[in-house]
Amino acid sequence: MGNKRTNILILSAGRRVELVRCFLAARDSLLASAKVFATDLNPSLSSASQVADQCFPSPRAGDAGFADFIEQVAATNSVGLIVPTIDTELLPLAKIKSKLAQQGTHISVSDESFVRQCRDKTQSGPLFEAIGVRYPKLMDWDNPSFPVFAKPASGSSSKGAMLLHDGTRLAELRQSPEAYMLMEYIGLPYREYTVDAYFDLASQVKSIVPRLRLDVRAGEVSKGITCRNGLFEKLKTGLQNWRNVQGCITIQVFYDENSDDVVGLEVNPRFGGGYPLTHQAGAKFVDWLVAETLLGKAPQPFDSWESDLLMLRYDAAIWVKNAKPQ
Repeated sequence: MGNKRTNILILSAGRRVELVRCFLAARDSLLASAKVFATDLNPSLSSASQVADQCFPSPRAGDAGFADFIEQVAATNSVGLIVPTIDTELLPLAKIKSKLAQQGTHISVSDESFVRQCRDKTQSGPLFEAIGVRYPKLMDWDNPSFPVFAKPASGSSSKGAMLLHDGTRLAELRQSPEAYMLMEYIGLPYREYTVDAYFDLASQVKSIVPRLRLDVRAGEVSKGITCRNGLFEKLKTGLQNWRNVQGCITIQVFYDENSDDVVGLEVNPRFGGGYPLTHQAGAKFVDWLVAETLLGKAPQPFDSWESDLLMLRYDAAIWVKNAKPQ
């Protein structure tokens, strides 16, 4: 039986025009009467907000009124599905997930325990250990072995991450208000991949799509290619070991095809910036999510996505007439 609330709300729409359009297309094919709404700090200056049916100005995820705002928007706009897109939203949403579910709104977020482990990058090791993937060695601040990779323990989109060839900046990073961690540097012949995985409401993994990251801009992949290789086979079995996981999960790993070795980097339990490549390759997580949460139709396992599909992103413009940005 379908959900009485049938509208969709995409949070922090920003520049995520492609993602919003994926949801609009899913709506058109599955639930034509539904609306696709969005939120943003400043909707009048958000390109994706112009594409959605309507956009609401939102407080920041860290603000005290964020949860109340989400609940109110969902209730007054008959929202049956909420889709977060940035890391800072995940914990606040996980905390109110059960409450909103009772009111007829599904939040596409994993359980709080899993989200906490993903958000604290110092806990990434156990996450990867559970799926049979090794994690880079964490370095002692007093005796690191260079080169080392330094990144914020609760960072996002590679912000603040850097490769250190010597100890010149160690004291500065160690005293930074943002807690940094030092880890083993994984270089060539390893290459960096993003893996999109879809977990259904029963925490069963239904599809896995590895994407080789060819070029990254502002922490988001700008050039990538889908790859059906040994990485796909290794994760297909291992990911079945995760529990309390739902929706789209974005996994960053290093992989060496010659040795067939995988090294985990981090897990982001949300749609990532490169998801449109996975969607275009045929693994339409967005459609599955809408069908499962709003129509009660569980997705089937799907492995027949298109391999060797190259994505080359470019800048485009949204034109808004008679604009009066606040």
